[in-house]
Amino acid sequence: MNKTMEIYVDIRQKAMVDPETVIGKLIEKEIGRQGWIFEVEGDYFKGWEESAGHSIDMNEKITKEKYDYVVALKLILKTLREYQ
Repeated sequence: MNKTMEIYVDIRQKAMVDPETVIGKLIEKEIGRQGWIFEVEGDYFKGWEESAGHSIDMNEKITKEKYDYVVALKLILKTLREYQ
């Protein structure tokens, strides 16, 4: 199955993109390459791992809107992968 879709930017241009790649990059932009998101008692966080000789988990508080956005993007990506 062809994994690209056509997106017409305007009447004169056409861009061929892989929707999985686009969604993956949007997720990476929000939480980093290997980041994750989680909720603790109504607060929302993104987490990531830093390494400088040893591994340290880092957390940063985020808004519920950003949390919901990333969850939605991950659901879209999962759906794209399942139904290709």
